[in-house]
Amino acid sequence: MATMSVRSWWYVSLAVALVAGNLYAFWPFFAADKAVQAFCESIPAGMPFAELQKRAVAAGYELTLAPGAPARVEDPRSPGRMFCDLPVDASGAVSAR
Repeated sequence: MATMSVRSWWYVSLAVALVAGNLYAFWPFFAADKAVQAFCESIPAGMPFAELQKRAVAAGYELTLAPGAPARVEDPRSPGRMFCDLPVDASGAVSAR
């Protein structure tokens, strides 16, 4: 049975450290995006914009509504631009997705 040399152990250790470092570095991107998407999926159709704004502020998200555009829920704390868009009808309520 062949044993691994010191050089082989070094390469395996380096590969494990590189994978672990990448996971540690990029995990906040994946977690923030998943949290924003889960928040938007929890919003029921027909919710008034004022209630949506209260929920977004309570969750720590920013909510913007431009005329003729969907409401954008964005996480200002995330390391990237993590957002989702919610369609809003003329009365100011979240319309069906």
